[in-house]
Amino acid sequence: MGVHPVRGRCPHLCPPSRGSCRGQHALQPRCHTAAPRAPGTRRHHHAAAAEQAPVLRRRYRGHEDTRADHDRRRDRAVSLLEAVSVTRTFAGIAALHDVSLEVGEAEVVGLIGPNGAGKTTLFNCIYGELRPSRGVVRFRGRNIGSLPPERRARLGLGRTFQRIELFPGMTVREHLLVAERSRNGRGGLLRDLLNKGLPTPDERVRADRVLGLLGIGDQADRPIESTSLGHSRLVELGRALMMEPRLLLLDEPSSGLDSNERTMLGDVFRSACNESGTSILLVEHDVEMVSRVTSRLYVLDSGSVIAFGDTSEVLADPLVRRAYIGDVLA
Repeated sequence: MGVHPVRGRCPHLCPPSRGSCRGQHALQPRCHTAAPRAPGTRRHHHAAAAEQAPVLRRRYRGHEDTRADHDRRRDRAVSLLEAVSVTRTFAGIAALHDVSLEVGEAEVVGLIGPNGAGKTTLFNCIYGELRPSRGVVRFRGRNIGSLPPERRARLGLGRTFQRIELFPGMTVREHLLVAERSRNGRGGLLRDLLNKGLPTPDERVRADRVLGLLGIGDQADRPIESTSLGHSRLVELGRALMMEPRLLLLDEPSSGLDSNERTMLGDVFRSACNESGTSILLVEHDVEMVSRVTSRLYVLDSGSVIAFGDTSEVLADPLVRRAYIGDVLA
């Protein structure tokens, strides 16, 4: 096959800098990039690019994206979060392999998969607890791969964990005030825990507003150890919201809750997204909650994305049902 040259980009007439083709001269007959490739010779990168140009492939169901599809995505506003080809290995074993996902503004996106699929590992790579072995994580258009978790939190990235961390002896409101002071850099965590700093009126107003959003405003002065598991999870979510995140990473927030509490929690997610504009990336085993609160869905299996797209379409996909949902419903 003949080589398809890129006119005006001849690296052999004008040597490139740092490996890029910056030559601006017209192609000449003696330039090998404009001549047919001899058998057995190495294909030039111009030819590879030209051959790949008509079609860009994606994994989901083996479909192909046309060039027009790619251009439409390129022309969209920059995503709030982008993970691009993220790979993470442990002792040579890939816990994540070439994982890509994105979350837009004021959007709830789901991430599901069987145990051991790599969901928490991906969260750790996004939040900075782990660094990817390969790949890029961008937040608000910025590569955050070198930033520690606290720097990412200041940029507007929040997270909850599967295990709830609460402080016995403190009230529900005081848990949120600790987060508020951490956001403002006012005082230290130890001083707050020892109750030596009184909240300002503005701090109380903000805490009470978040508690109202969560539907537990009437429990503001209740000791945390006397609350139910469902309300404790709401308190943890409230602490995250006090940091005014642009994006929340929620790791199995409905774990241990009954059906009524899960319904209440799902309603809170939608309210937080609609009222505060906070985006959510949700790891969850409860398929019913996922189908109710998310607009798009990614499915991980053995460290790789096997499906992504509109939630209803993904959940109906036979590959997804075989890999994950059938096990949950069985």
